[in-house]
Amino acid sequence: MIRHIVALDSKRGMAKDGGMPPWHLRQDEAYFTEKTLSYGGQVLMGKKTFIEALKEHPLSNRTNFVVTRDPAPIPGVTVVNDLLGFIAAWPESQDLWIIGGSEIFAQTLQQTDELYITEIEGEFDCDRFYPEYLEQFKLISRGDELEEHGIRYRFCVYAP
Repeated sequence: MIRHIVALDSKRGMAKDGGMPPWHLRQDEAYFTEKTLSYGGQVLMGKKTFIEALKEHPLSNRTNFVVTRDPAPIPGVTVVNDLLGFIAAWPESQDLWIIGGSEIFAQTLQQTDELYITEIEGEFDCDRFYPEYLEQFKLISRGDELEEHGIRYRFCVYAP
């Protein structure tokens, strides 16, 4: 199963100024870790996300795949040069979490089985956005409202 996992503001904004979300929500970080470890432990991201958000450190206890045009090896990760070929060949019996960035989300949305979206109330002047998904995906699960640092949010799951 191929899943996206992402936190979005009310305008589908997901990052700002160098690829980082403009919020820091500990429960969302714990949710991300729990989900990506519990279901397969395999994550796919673009090179920008790997460099800007992860500071070139693979996520621990997970198999990390990094999409890049550069065929050179990257320590601690498996390099993917053909994103759509990689997705097409992914075994249905295995879980894969796509964790960003915006270009990778847009290119893989059509092949995704579920979206795990942390819906954050409000706008945060993001400059990177998640693609439109509500025409293709329907809400199947909505968690209770949570609040941290005055920011309200909830965990939602969408499927086609």
